[in-house]
Amino acid sequence: MLCLSTAASAEDTWDGTYYSTSSSFNYSSWGITKTTVDDVEWYHFTTAKQLATYADYVTHWTGVYNSINISLDADINLNNYPWLPLRLGGNFKGNGHTIRGLNVTGEEYVNYRLYCRRHYHSG
Repeated sequence: MLCLSTAASAEDTWDGTYYSTSSSFNYSSWGITKTTVDDVEWYHFTTAKQLATYADYVTHWTGVYNSINISLDADINLNNYPWLPLRLGGNFKGNGHTIRGLNVTGEEYVNYRLYCRRHYHSG
């Protein structure tokens, strides 16, 4: 499961705020970088606010699964704020990083090609 890590590293904690969003995925204004490896685009997330803003964007602007590939490049803490499941149609690469403080609301699962059920410990 993605939520396992023994590496000691700094953790970015979400303060419950979002970057400004619109009907277009303006990743660079959120500090997200994009790379292309073997003709596959990867978006690199390094903060909890980036991931939360993306989840909010998908939920409120697209309303559908979004087919981007996410690379988690840092440990993040969602700080037990209510979290709507992220509708992700692409791939999620955790790179050994940890997502803590996941407080799922709404549907019973989060789809990162793995399932974190509500009864899992989120801290």
